[in-house]
Amino acid sequence: MSLPTTTRQWFFPKRDSYRDLTLGEAPLPSNLSSNEVLVKIYAVSLQFRDLMLSKPGYPGVYIFHVA
Repeated sequence: MSLPTTTRQWFFPKRDSYRDLTLGEAPLPSNLSSNEVLVKIYAVSLQFRDLMLSKPGYPGVYIFHVA
């Protein structure tokens, strides 16, 4: 069984509303060390703090997109 090379990720391209949450693709690391594992996630949830992070006034948040 071969490992996948990409994954899907949720990210905020801009911080105006939780409606800006976008699903995109990102590369997976190609070289895992002997003490690292790749975990497949089947479900995620959005918490209240995640909604607050989407607002521009939330302190200490820096948005960046890993491509």
